[in-house]
Amino acid sequence: MAWIEFEKDRKTIASWPRWAKWTIGTSAALVIGVLLLPDVPQHSKTMTAEAPAAAPAEPARRRFDPAAVAAAKASIAAEPKVKDLLYDPIATVQWHVGVLNDGSPRFGYAEYLCTLAREHGAADDNTWLRVVDISKVARGVDFRSASLGTIRCGDGTRLDDAPAAGA
Repeated sequence: MAWIEFEKDRKTIASWPRWAKWTIGTSAALVIGVLLLPDVPQHSKTMTAEAPAAAPAEPARRRFDPAAVAAAKASIAAEPKVKDLLYDPIATVQWHVGVLNDGSPRFGYAEYLCTLAREHGAADDNTWLRVVDISKVARGVDFRSASLGTIRCGDGTRLDDAPAAGA
């Protein structure tokens, strides 16, 4: 019985005062805005008119003159220790040089080979060279696992992926 009396006393939204409708509508809009737009930046007094500086991009791979690459390949292949080599300009490590493993890391030899490539104009500061164990590569082992030493030609940065001696 109480339910029927409540139904009789209830007023429709149309009869509500204007301020009540405005309050409910504004509150609903704010809640929806917060839920749908969480990534809108908040303004503060510390914001400036300048756009934020973009993160520095990775240096673009330089394409070398094919004649320079051919000359560098011939010069490196003429070295007595070198058994084979591969140049891939779009790879992370562009030069892979195969030698026989004598049990020692070949970082110094890699630096020397970088010098040869640079003399012919086929390497720059962002060029990487990896000396690999040619017998492992011939058995199907990937270049990284067969590495004896990897360096960046520009500053001699070593990528320590050379295995321990005797491994």
